[in-house]
Amino acid sequence: MDLPYEIANSPKHVQDHYLAMLADGQSERFAEMCALQCPPGSKESQRAFLEGRQNGEWLNRLPPAQAKRMASAARSMGIDPSARYYFGGIADKRNIMDPKAWVADEHDVKRVAEERGLDVEGGVNYKSSGRNIGRKHRDVALAPDILARETAKEMLNDPGLSKKAARQKAKDRVTPHWKKSK
Repeated sequence: MDLPYEIANSPKHVQDHYLAMLADGQSERFAEMCALQCPPGSKESQRAFLEGRQNGEWLNRLPPAQAKRMASAARSMGIDPSARYYFGGIADKRNIMDPKAWVADEHDVKRVAEERGLDVEGGVNYKSSGRNIGRKHRDVALAPDILARETAKEMLNDPGLSKKAARQKAKDRVTPHWKKSK
């Protein structure tokens, strides 16, 4: 019988445990999991999040120039790229120069997503209670040249309109629905 790679490269007591479970009628996958004492990766677990990201090994999957640039950017901010992982989904406009986007685990991702009001889905799932835009919404008036042009159109379509009425009609027609008061 051929043993799975990880079982074959394990100590004798692990191999014996695996074979005993198979003899007991357990499935190969379950016996392997129990013998290795290693559950399968599951969504949103520490193990699943960190798989392939420890000790800077994630940088090895990048083109060498990009990996070097990212590692030097992290070091310039005092971040050890072998202990942290760049999570671009939570980065602000500074991208790799955003220190909060360099995370150690999924708790960092959730904390930054919460601070920034972001929704994150994938290795880490977090639904924000509301997106924080960071600046107050301000009403911007219709540009004077657009308003003058549209007022002239209204007056051409209906020569009997006063300039004030044509101006109001132009504003009502051109202003986007989300800018209009309810």
